[in-house]
Amino acid sequence: MKIRKNQRKTIIFLFLLVLIAVLLISYFKYQKVPVSPRYSSLINNYIDQARQRDSNALKIYEMNINRIINEYEPKLNTAADEAAKETASYSSCCAIIYYMAWDKIKNQNETDEYMQQKIRPFLEPLAKSFEKEMNDAFAGFEYELKKSTVQLANDLAAINKNDGIDITTNVDELSKPDIQQALRNLGFNSPFIGASIALDLTALYKSNFGKFIAQKIKSIAAHIFAKQIPKVVALPVIAGADGPLPFGDIITLIGGLWTAYDIHSSQKKFEAEITTSLKNMIVETKDTAHKQSINQAKNLMEKYQVVQGEIETQTISRLE
Repeated sequence: MKIRKNQRKTIIFLFLLVLIAVLLISYFKYQKVPVSPRYSSLINNYIDQARQRDSNALKIYEMNINRIINEYEPKLNTAADEAAKETASYSSCCAIIYYMAWDKIKNQNETDEYMQQKIRPFLEPLAKSFEKEMNDAFAGFEYELKKSTVQLANDLAAINKNDGIDITTNVDELSKPDIQQALRNLGFNSPFIGASIALDLTALYKSNFGKFIAQKIKSIAAHIFAKQIPKVVALPVIAGADGPLPFGDIITLIGGLWTAYDIHSSQKKFEAEITTSLKNMIVETKDTAHKQSINQAKNLMEKYQVVQGEIETQTISRLE
């Protein structure tokens, strides 16, 4: 039977309609269902809450470290006064003159070690206590980030509660949780954060109050004791000695080369300049510690917010 031209057009048209319908059905069948506006708004709200918690934790952390720094700064300044007074005592000045002459002849570093022995007992205990309190504050800040992240996971898991996930976690009762395990318990696979790195304020203290400050004080001593050091260098007793003299002999030897006027004027000037150097170093150390702690806290917060973003992504994927 011969198909008329009009019938052929109709058949072709119907075939194209069926083909388009099949293609559309196939397309929509394999498309993910978008997250409903209600869920989207809820997710965004929980993310905003997490970000606000993180921001508040950072503000509180900065308040804590400012409090610690303000508490320790006057203590360190008092210790600097005491360290300068001890280092500029009569016996100490005699020893420094002697050791500087000895180092010049023997090419050693007895002066640096001696000055560290004078300064360290006053500043090091405070520095260690300061470091502990700063690290305790940092650990507290990280714990708040952990709580915030687990709270977000708990909130978002509740949206999908029909998945059989336990959402009864009481975030406030978490005891220093392992973040990955806590999130796995809520059905999320998160990027590995790893152990946080403690603030290395010991290295900061040693770099500022170690070799650097010893060199600074030695430079001051070389200027103030410019008359006495060459006299000691010229003494045969030093050139022929196998090791430094006993401390009492040092005092006797140097005291015989030093007038009462020299002792008084040099000591006062030496103490004042040591005090200034130590206090300048305290200010520098304080500022560096503050900057270092805030930068490290911000970097840590970014790591946790990457995890929070992954939790959001996984939640959206489940709801599609």
